[in-house]
Amino acid sequence: MSIQKGKRSIIVSIAIMVVLIVLSGCTNGGSPKEALLKAMEKTAAAESYSAQTTVTIHEANIPVQGDKAASAGYVATVLKGSKLHMNTEYRKEPFRTDWKLQLELAGGGVTLNVPMIATGDKLYMKLPALPALPLPEAATDKYIELALQEQNNASKDAEGDVAANRQLLAGDVQKLIMTSFDGDGYFSELETKDAGLPEGVKAERVIRFGITPQNQADAAAAVTGKLLPGLYDLLLDNAEYLKLLNVTKERVEQWKGDLAAGSDGLTERLKAGLKVNDISIVSAIRDGYVHYQSMTINVEWKDTVSGAERVSGKLDLRFDTEYNGINKPVAFEQELPTDPLTWEQFTQLLQSPSAM
Repeated sequence: MSIQKGKRSIIVSIAIMVVLIVLSGCTNGGSPKEALLKAMEKTAAAESYSAQTTVTIHEANIPVQGDKAASAGYVATVLKGSKLHMNTEYRKEPFRTDWKLQLELAGGGVTLNVPMIATGDKLYMKLPALPALPLPEAATDKYIELALQEQNNASKDAEGDVAANRQLLAGDVQKLIMTSFDGDGYFSELETKDAGLPEGVKAERVIRFGITPQNQADAAAAVTGKLLPGLYDLLLDNAEYLKLLNVTKERVEQWKGDLAAGSDGLTERLKAGLKVNDISIVSAIRDGYVHYQSMTINVEWKDTVSGAERVSGKLDLRFDTEYNGINKPVAFEQELPTDPLTWEQFTQLLQSPSAM
């Protein structure tokens, strides 16, 4: 398996897991690992909640080769020091999630606002107008509708199935993560007073999951030997998960075969090419639910191809999420759009002469 192919499959897999960890959440009894698993299951089953998330982008210089390297470098420069604020309102039944995204770009005084609404089968998004890329007048302040499944399957029952499958996939991946990493080496309990919780956050237990330079080698072996094979088997055993992620069975079988053919080499490349400064998740638990969660990702990519001792990229992010109103009625501030633009209509507007 080539280095680039291995990196791509790992990035896709870990990206899925990272998003699910952030959106998940941890009971008073049992070991730290057991407490976290139980709380994740309970939080995933919540009927509703609101969440306030801040993502601080200290650095996002991900190594890209070829003709996309220059644009990737520009994006890394623009994002460095930026912050993303996200307010979320979630309701399980009937399924709906609203987001208000606000991106503050460092140094430029530019703030981008992107409201989004997800129902069982559709995603509505209102794009911001940029000085360098103005929107056509007909698209200004309008929601764009994106279908999350084929229209011929978009019945009310199908909507419920899609939402339920999202929850099931999240729960299954959470369990997979818990079983892939042995407890004592990665999971620990923090004293509440020493956990650095934000003011006003109360917790009965604080659990930390962490990968550090000290356990990075074991973590690399766990990822290639347990986590990735388990993820591929999970997808292959569930056709609905494949449909949900828009990936084919053949593609996953190819990933699994590539991994099996070169797992030892991939483990060694992970050890040699990726330096983990800190990957940690701190979860504050009260009444069996996660009420606050922080995640730090600080990793560096090392140049293992040219033989030069240098860092080829770095990702340094901090996520902070506070959950409120768990299982309480949700008052959605945004109205469901009644006349959104379809994606086809939007692209036609962009291609029209008046948009040039």
